[in-house]
Amino acid sequence: MLFNLNILVFLVNFLTTFLGTRIFKYSLIKIKSGISSPFYIFSLLISILYFIPCVLIQPFLDLQIYLETIEKDSNFIYYGVLANLSSETFLIYASLNLIFATIILVLLPLFKEKFLNFNKLLELKVINKYKKYDSINRQKMFNSISTTLIIPYALIFLFSLSILSIISQYSFSDLWQLRRYIRVFLTLSQGEDNIYFLLIRFLQSLAPVIISIAYFTGNIFQKSIVFILSLSLLFAFLKLPISFFLLFISLLFLRKLIIVRKYSREKIFSVKIIPFFIITLCGSLFAFIYSISSGGGLKFRFIFDSLARFTLTTHSSNLVKFYWWQYNDFQNYNMEGSRFSALYHGIEYDTSVSYMKEITQTLFGEVFGDTASFVSLSFMRGNLGLFLFELVMILLIPIALDFLYRRLNYLFFRMYISVSISYYVFLVIGIDTQTILTYYFYIYSLIFFSLFFLYQKFFTKEISKIIN
Repeated sequence: MLFNLNILVFLVNFLTTFLGTRIFKYSLIKIKSGISSPFYIFSLLISILYFIPCVLIQPFLDLQIYLETIEKDSNFIYYGVLANLSSETFLIYASLNLIFATIILVLLPLFKEKFLNFNKLLELKVINKYKKYDSINRQKMFNSISTTLIIPYALIFLFSLSILSIISQYSFSDLWQLRRYIRVFLTLSQGEDNIYFLLIRFLQSLAPVIISIAYFTGNIFQKSIVFILSLSLLFAFLKLPISFFLLFISLLFLRKLIIVRKYSREKIFSVKIIPFFIITLCGSLFAFIYSISSGGGLKFRFIFDSLARFTLTTHSSNLVKFYWWQYNDFQNYNMEGSRFSALYHGIEYDTSVSYMKEITQTLFGEVFGDTASFVSLSFMRGNLGLFLFELVMILLIPIALDFLYRRLNYLFFRMYISVSISYYVFLVIGIDTQTILTYYFYIYSLIFFSLFFLYQKFFTKEISKIIN
């Protein structure tokens, strides 16, 4: 029976990978055809990062469990607890991912509607401002956007340096300890409503998107300034903001890395040195940041784990929460821990008990940051009903932003939505729903863009009506 369940788990994971591949191909074809729909961007990225790796979850866990057994100097055993995860529990998790992938695949054909794409809109904007559309005026339009973003961000960067005076008072071994210390320090010294908390929240939510747009639209000089300003993302005390920016740069240079030349029947591939150097630099910076934030040292397991940071390790974190659910005899846990869960169960919202603290303390004997996605947290709190409820909330954001993207005629807002939806994917696979919508401002962004859409519709001329 156990053998049959393990085969069934593999088949479900394989089917999720297959559907993820279908989602990836469909979205990529639509994006290449000029339909830069935010929902297609969302589907493309989540298929790469979350669905397609599903077939490798079990081999990845087996390898990590083995590596932990041969590294005797580890502070605690993380993956080892998953050796006790039952096949039934694993099957439930695999089935939820399959449901997630199936719903996205079903929704994809609904976004075929034609709209004024980014390049056509840019052409109209450039003609309106410079009376002529060419590469020079196009770049001027981009550079003006970059300058508009760099100037206010530079002021924020200068203010963020004041955090250094707080950091200098404390010796730390990793970013998690430092973040926990600063939070306690700021709460005790200045209260919860102080400007540093607002700064840190900005650096964790809006800043990675804004700094990426500034880099994309800037010239060489502006890009250099943006790269220096991006160091402020380290003061977010999380790996994701700075990692997202480094990944964004790497993807921009990846397109220029390999040049293919065709000579009669032969294809000659050549690698450009500068893009290769930039990508290597970004990868080295990510490895360094991952090292100081994890305290893992440059061992093989650390390198392997960092490479899978935003793919397979997200599944590992989810499965730890499923193991905790199994550990508690499959009883709902932390039902009051999120507003959605409290609303679903009809109880009062209460965050006095930290699920992260209790789980890590009980299972590993040490308190540390171990978040997970809505897939595991919603099921842990309310089983299938809450999972489906939060899944609707998660998909509502890209659907709504897609609707607004097609109808907003402002370059910066369109750029912001495109980059923001990419950042959103990383949050979806690693953070609970409530935190995404409120702490990372996605529900507020949706309200803002909706109000701006109403303003544009009733008080300004709609350029989107001018279509070839």
